[in-house]
Formats: sequence, C-alpha cells, structure tokens
Amino acid sequence: MSSFNELLAAASGDTIELPAEWQQGRACYGGLVAALLVQRARREVRDQERRLRWASIAFVGPAAAQLSELQARVLRAGRAATFVEAALVQDGDKTRGSAQCLFGARRESILRVDADAMPELAPPETLVDMPHLPGVMPDFLTHIRLRWAFGEPPHSGVASRELAGWTRFADGEKLDSVDHAIGLMDAWPAPVLSSFRGRTPASSVTWTLDVVRDFSGERCEGWWAYHARTDEARDGYAFCTARLWHPSGDLALIARQCVAVFG
Repeated sequence: MSSFNELLAAASGDTIELPAEWQQGRACYGGLVAALLVQRARREVRDQERRLRWASIAFVGPAAAQLSELQARVLRAGRAATFVEAALVQDGDKTRGSAQCLFGARRESILRVDADAMPELAPPETLVDMPHLPGVMPDFLTHIRLRWAFGEPPHSGVASRELAGWTRFADGEKLDSVDHAIGLMDAWPAPVLSSFRGRTPASSVTWTLDVVRDFSGERCEGWWAYHARTDEARDGYAFCTARLWHPSGDLALIARQCVAVFG
C-alpha cells in the first residue's frame, strides 16, 4: 500500500502512477489530485519564501488509476507574488484536473484580524473512528481516519446542514507541508449527502482553498479539526464552506466547494 507521503515523493518528477487503493468510485481521491497539482506548481516558484496562499482546483474529469503526467507553467511572476497553473493529464492529452495557485512571501503589516474560534468539539480521544465498509465507502478512506463529532452521516436520510469532526492519516504520518493538510481536508463527505437514504452519486466539481497558515517545515502530529456547512443547494449542485484547524488550534485552511449531486 502507498502512503500519502510516498505518493508525494513519487511525484517529484513529471509523472506518477495513481494507485487503485486511492480511488473513490471511478476517480482518484480529489484531495490527492489537489495535493499533487499544488506540489507540481510549487516547483515552478524560484523564490522559496513565496508560500502557497490560494489555490483553485477544477476536477475536470475522473482521474483513473494509471500513469499520469503533471504539467505546470508560470502565468506571472511579479515582485510580490507568483501565479502558476498546473494540470494532471492522462492518455496523452486528456486533462483530468487543473489548478491555479498563488504563491506569495510574508509581508510586514499592521493589519491583524484573528479568525473565529474553533467550534467546541468532543475531544478526539472520546470518539471512535468511522469504520471503513469495503464496497460501500471509498477505497482511499483506508488511509485516512475520521472521527465524527456532530452532524448526520451520509445516506442516513436525515437532513443536516453541517458536520464536524477530527481527522488524521491512518498510519500516523507526520505532516510537514500544507500539501498534507489538503490531502486530509477533502476526505469528508458533503453535508448534504445525509439528506439521501441509500447511496447517491456525488462529485466535487471545483474546490477553492485559502491558506491561512502555512506550516511547511514543521512536524505536525495529532488530530486536525474539521467543520463544513452547506451554504445553499439547488439545481443539482451544493455549495459548501469548510475549515480545517491545525492540531495547535490555529486555523489552517478555508475551502469553498461546488459539488454535483445526482439525486
């Protein structure tokens, strides 16, 4: 089995073999695709002080478990920021995922507005891992642990606008880049899926990330807190806002997601 760290290391070049064990249905896990795109984009940034500040991911088509090419090009490198575009391509010319990323260096500023406090959740030690049910739950969840704190589970038939809980990699991997956090954040289902009784197909279409804290270079251990809320759902699409908190309690990522729901 390939860990998340091993897959990031394997993608240090321009190609990677996406493994079947990281699939969700007929597509590779979106959090892995996003992390690979961000990592590939970062290689185009010459100034290492410029950290990831924002990324917009488009899941253009299902990325199959096969050899994939990672491409990137600089859109603009200015005095303060670098914009990079990256793509995951299969079968020669079929784009399966794309990303636009903003990298910027830290600047001195008198401006400081603290984030809202993390929601009050039962400690992770008092909760249990969500069990993995082969054939029912996505394969990639064998690599990620989720501990539900509140909100209804998917396909329970009980409408729930939000959910929250704790997450970490199953093998206890120590996170040392924002790419790892991206890999954790997408593991949770969209809250609207609780409204359906029985399995209902759904797929992320776009995913936008604001990087509030870049902890690259730190060795992070422990549980990450997650909260997601549905802003609106209509016409077969759900729009969600989610947040991920570092084990220290600091807000790390804010995400906006558009999910196509086929039911």
